[in-house]
Amino acid sequence: MDRAPVAAGTFYPASPSRLKTLLDDLFQQAQVLPASEPVIAVIAPHAGYVFSGQVAAAAIAQIDPNKVYQHIFLIGSSHTHMFKGASIYTQGDYVTPLGKVPVDPLAKQLLEQHALFVNNPEIQAHEHALEVLLPFLQFRLKQPFSIIPIIVGGESENIPQKLADILRPYLNENNLFVISSDFSHYPAYNDAVMSDNTMADAIVSGLPERFLLTKKEIENRHIPRLATTACGWTAILTLLYMINGNPQYSIKKIAYQNSGDSPFGEKNKVVGYHAIAVYKNKTPENPHIHKEEEILLNSADKNNLLIIARNTLEKFVLEHVRYNIPPSLITPELQQKRSAFVTLRKAGKLRGCIGTFQPRHPLYLTIRDLTISSAAHDYRFDPVTPEELEHIEIEISVLTPLRKIQNIDEIELGRDGILIKKGMHSGTFLPQVATQMHWTKEEFLGHCARDKAGIGWEGWKNAEIYTFRTIIIEETQIKT
Repeated sequence: MDRAPVAAGTFYPASPSRLKTLLDDLFQQAQVLPASEPVIAVIAPHAGYVFSGQVAAAAIAQIDPNKVYQHIFLIGSSHTHMFKGASIYTQGDYVTPLGKVPVDPLAKQLLEQHALFVNNPEIQAHEHALEVLLPFLQFRLKQPFSIIPIIVGGESENIPQKLADILRPYLNENNLFVISSDFSHYPAYNDAVMSDNTMADAIVSGLPERFLLTKKEIENRHIPRLATTACGWTAILTLLYMINGNPQYSIKKIAYQNSGDSPFGEKNKVVGYHAIAVYKNKTPENPHIHKEEEILLNSADKNNLLIIARNTLEKFVLEHVRYNIPPSLITPELQQKRSAFVTLRKAGKLRGCIGTFQPRHPLYLTIRDLTISSAAHDYRFDPVTPEELEHIEIEISVLTPLRKIQNIDEIELGRDGILIKKGMHSGTFLPQVATQMHWTKEEFLGHCARDKAGIGWEGWKNAEIYTFRTIIIEETQIKT
């Protein structure tokens, strides 16, 4: 029972010749950004081609047209059905005016192996989010390919998190993920530009917590006629949960327009479209490529970071808004892009800890965002409550770049933190953990491998090990 096209003739031409001519014109306008790393995922819009076609082509144009992919995952959010879980279409193949696109046999295997997946062909029968992007793939890719069509149901972040856990092993250079989503729906032109670019910046961070927080903050502004910040937010969130701040991925914005930029659109009621690409970074063979840097933070810098973290914590917990950092706190050193962790403790016990190894943003913004994530999005703990604020102590760890080591003799306990990577599994400990727990070097590695990376006590012995150093900034009596 092949899935017949339902958007042909409305979202895009039903005539194969007209469709090919239009696609050729759209790809002619698309700019391919130079990249030394392979594209493993793109986010592309699924509106009518007269509105979003240029942006969709820009996203798909980043894909190597001659590459043979093992699996192509096409993921969108449901527009037509309310259901829990994720739908995979396995009853037949997908059909467009350009021909038939086979459904990958892996789709049926996933359906049989995981209870999260729903086997109901009606969910995708009238869903346009995946179909609209297929002609772009058919036109762009020169090698035969098949797809795993997935539609995410519901309005909960739990489903994307579970789906990401299932799909994460496939997030590599051998496979491709195509995420289908438009952005803001129906605000005025300028409001759409603000919302869409803010959401895109959150996506580029690679942090699902920041994406969710940004989405909530924009919604709380009650922008006139804004129905959603991204109709495919659960599909985007699935991708971000797979990435989850992992430094082996980089994310770039490719193109942006909204329907108001089309001659067929209106300026007072628009829909936004972003093209975004995810790249798999190459792991350097030379362990000395990542040279350790001296972190030059003076007492004023450290004090300002603690002020930013404390005010952020109180502003978010009490008012559910992000702290607007005054320029007087932003010193030149805090404008440098650095990796960091923010740790919260209550009565000496861990209350939340979130960090990133990707120095994508200025340090002062990184500390603000990580403070919020530690307070509200550490899955091990409930969000911090107003009653707890005066009992929470903040600790900031600013990190040097990662350095790959060849021998564990290079690790100095108390000085070096570790990141252990094996395939898609990774785990990390800050330097102070070994000191606080009074561990030997083998215990430090064993606990990280087993408890953090999930690869067993001795898993570190055949894994990649990276070290880093930190400047630790502990909160004293700073209150503002």
